[in-house]
Amino acid sequence: MNYFQLLAKLDSIYQRNQGKSLTSRNLIRKIQQAIPFTECKIVQNNTLAIYNTNLQVSGVYDPELDLDGLPPIEVEISFPKKQPEFKLDDSDLTRQQWNNMIVDVVGTLGHEFIHMSQFRRRKFRYGRCYISNSQTQAVSDAQEYYGIPDEVDAYAWTAAANMTHGLINNGEPYQIEQTGIYQIYKAVFDKKHPVVLKLCKLSNRYYKLLERQYYDTCKTN
Repeated sequence: MNYFQLLAKLDSIYQRNQGKSLTSRNLIRKIQQAIPFTECKIVQNNTLAIYNTNLQVSGVYDPELDLDGLPPIEVEISFPKKQPEFKLDDSDLTRQQWNNMIVDVVGTLGHEFIHMSQFRRRKFRYGRCYISNSQTQAVSDAQEYYGIPDEVDAYAWTAAANMTHGLINNGEPYQIEQTGIYQIYKAVFDKKHPVVLKLCKLSNRYYKLLERQYYDTCKTN
């Protein structure tokens, strides 16, 4: 199942349940059932930090769990703690909010699958670090995270996935400069920095793969 097929499968959850009220647990279960990968699990986080139905998504890959043969990818969806149910319509959890959330879920899965591939390819050895030359602690910390080769690779995939949203919406892909990931990297480094140039190169490579998936999906629909 490719990126666009999984998006369509998650979108169909809203279509089938439009107008119904569901708990966060119900929604998590339906999302988990729609995802055909045994390597990942979807979990919920009910938090006071969210006050509305703009649901937040985060993810992590754990190589130690992978080495032990357990599901190594966890995607967490955060819900407002004080809301027991969510009505799938324009008065509560809207179609646009659902679409934003599932794009984040599938994008997060893709990002973590890249990390999983990296570790499996290296037989679970950790990859190289990035050493910043910045004298500013905040800048140094950001560069030493975003500059890690594994992260450049995974964020390049994320940027490529974001580029396809233009392809879906109006038939023309977004340029990498229009993606949030590129803006982060440009702010942390510089648009001519080797790390940013590497991000762009890898993103274009991933975009070509995703573009083929998109047109293959269009042919089968």
